[in-house]
Amino acid sequence: MKNILISPLVLLLFWTGITSAQDTLYVSLEETVASAVTGNPDILISRLEVERAISQLKAANGAFLPNIGVDGQYVRNIKRPVFFLPPGEGFGGQQGDERGTVIEAGYDNSFNMTAQATLPLYNQSIIASSRAAR
Repeated sequence: MKNILISPLVLLLFWTGITSAQDTLYVSLEETVASAVTGNPDILISRLEVERAISQLKAANGAFLPNIGVDGQYVRNIKRPVFFLPPGEGFGGQQGDERGTVIEAGYDNSFNMTAQATLPLYNQSIIASSRAAR
């Protein structure tokens, strides 16, 4: 008797669970198409391939632009560089002087700056890579 009373109660609970779990979702045609486009892996891969091709074209066309470079150097000499001349050369020493002559050269501080600009006038590989990227 207990089994007979429990089974309708279980069926009633099971039935209400099924009916409450079946909710209806209404979606418009535009939302369906947008969901299919954004979630489709083929479309995502195609979009990335297009972006890659655009970046390759920019890189190929960038090779036609001039290259500009600047380089600088600073040297601090603790002692100035010297040149030793043999005796009797006549650069400040006497003919009979056996010590020779010592000449200091340079400065305590030395600066060097270089600027360079290059522009390819004609380069077949750059032209070929630009055509291939297009």
